[in-house]
Parts: sequence; C-alpha cells; structure tokens
Amino acid sequence: VLSVLFICFGALGQEEIDSTTVKELKSYEFAGVYRSSVSAHFGGVTGLIGFSYDYLLSRGWAVEVGGGFPAVGFGFKFYPYKIERSKERFHIAQRSVLFAAPWDDAATVQHAISFGLTFFGTNRWNWGLDLGPTYEHSTASFDQIKPENGPFNLMLNFRAGYRFSFRYMKRKRELERG
Repeated sequence: VLSVLFICFGALGQEEIDSTTVKELKSYEFAGVYRSSVSAHFGGVTGLIGFSYDYLLSRGWAVEVGGGFPAVGFGFKFYPYKIERSKERFHIAQRSVLFAAPWDDAATVQHAISFGLTFFGTNRWNWGLDLGPTYEHSTASFDQIKPENGPFNLMLNFRAGYRFSFRYMKRKRELERG
C-alpha cells in the first residue's frame, strides 16, 4: 500500500515540476511561435536563392538578414495583426539588397516594399510569399537604374523556414543534464 501511495504521489510531484518547466519554456515564444527562424529563400534578401535568419522583435515586428547567390541583404517586416501559431498573417516588408551578379559590370542596390502572407505552422515550420516594387541604384550613386522592360522592377520572395529558440534549447539542455 505504501509503495502504491509513493508511486502515485511521486507521479503527481513530477507532474508539478513538468508543468512548471513547460510554463517556463513557453515564455520563450510569442503566441506559440518561437522568435528565431532559418529559412531557404527564392528571391528576397538573398538575391535569387539562398538562406536567411529572421528574429521576431515582438508579435508585430521582425528583422531579417540573408545571403545567397548573388546577393546579401537585410529587412524588416510588420504584421498588422499579431502573429499566432497555425495562422496566416498579412505582412508589409522593407528589404535592401546588395546585388553583385557576375553577369553585371557593377554591383547594384535594390530597395523594396513588399506585401504578402506568412503562415506560421503548428510544427514550427513557416512559409511566406510576398511581392513588391523595387528601387534600384548603383553602389556609387542613388540615381535610379530604370529597368529595360517597364517603369519598375518587382521583388518576389518565397521562403520556407523552421522556427526555433536559442534560449529554449539552452534551457532544455540544462534541464536534461540535471
């Protein structure tokens, strides 16, 4: 009888510790979404193709930096509706990209304001798609480089990423060690 009671109360005590730990680990999220993300891109801050890192500053703002072929860049995103897990959110993004293509004589800089959607999945995966006009100039001057086929260029960005938390991973390792 004592061993049965010991096992039952031991299980209840373990449940308390686990719920406290879970509550602490949840504090590293915004509405179930981890702050950091590594993404594969087609377009956007990486040029044609590459990888980026983005960080949620709040439930409405994010910053991103990326690199790939043949560009590097950074940008900000604004979510008018607060982000949540398992929800898609409209966003407005500003991106600046240094484009150093081997087929061009000189490097150029592109600035874009894009509009699109981001989907924050249940299993830490997120997807995004946006499109917007760009202002392009050389690195030596702010004079606009007009595109050959219209009044302005467009920046298309498609990304697939995985969300995580450095603080969560560190704390989980500490708890596993004892």
